[in-house]
Amino acid sequence: MQPLLIILLLLSVLTNVLLILLLLRSGQQNTAEDQTDEIARIVRDEVEAETEVLADQLRVMQGEVTRTTSASARDMGTLLAEFSMLRLPKQL
Repeated sequence: MQPLLIILLLLSVLTNVLLILLLLRSGQQNTAEDQTDEIARIVRDEVEAETEVLADQLRVMQGEVTRTTSASARDMGTLLAEFSMLRLPKQL
């Protein structure tokens, strides 16, 4: 009975060693893939962040252009009204 238990114990140890080797080997492959995935995620996050910053800057610039254009139109309207008022007394 003891020789059978020793053989089973040795088979169990051998199986465990083989499983450990397989896990280490697959872990190395997964590590390379995980590193690639991690780098891709980091780059994607950075690109998204930069895109958001640029989009915000563009919105701000568009708002400034709109305000400037509106102010310019108001100023031009005011100038035209003043010019008309100045010319109106001369025509009478």
